[in-house]
Amino acid sequence: PIPVAPEQGAGVTLDTLRLTWRPVPSAASYMAEVMDADGQRVVSVATADTTALVTIANISDRQRVAGWWVTARMADGQTTRSELRSLNANR
Repeated sequence: PIPVAPEQGAGVTLDTLRLTWRPVPSAASYMAEVMDADGQRVVSVATADTTALVTIANISDRQRVAGWWVTARMADGQTTRSELRSLNANR
């Protein structure tokens, strides 16, 4: 998948974050993940769509947000992941 929004390095508000990407042909589902600077997952959302709304309610988790990526899962179980998109979170 190719991330569309938010753009690389975009300033975002973390109450509700809308992640959008281009579809992958034959993808059965997607997993959008918000990551910290150490590559650890802060929160994830599974969807069949190309948009995910992510809520980061915990203040300590908001402090850790550094970027996001999305993984497409095909019907045969194979996966492909986008590059990591950095975020400048308005904390």
